[in-house]
Amino acid sequence: MHIEANVVKSLIKHLFGEKDNVRSRRACEEFNVHPDTWMQINEDGSETMSFAPWVLRKEERKVLCQRISKIRFPTVYDLSKLMRWVCSKEIHEALEDGLLHSHIFATT
Repeated sequence: MHIEANVVKSLIKHLFGEKDNVRSRRACEEFNVHPDTWMQINEDGSETMSFAPWVLRKEERKVLCQRISKIRFPTVYDLSKLMRWVCSKEIHEALEDGLLHSHIFATT
């Protein structure tokens, strides 16, 4: 069960943008994939990241949470913690404020 939970958490982190950082964008550029997401150099020399197409917007995150909350699993799988984590208000507020940190994920 731990492997499945880790895979789901990693997927959710990617979809919510927590794994989307400068390092991942440079890796895309290094491996010559997703050219539309590479770091953009501004006129003043600073770098900016464009919006990644795999990161869900606020409305899409709400739809995902609604669908996850309706999924039924066999009783041997206790996914209640994972589902609470995905749909928690704290996660969504942190995402909106750009303050998503790893300590939030350590609570599950």
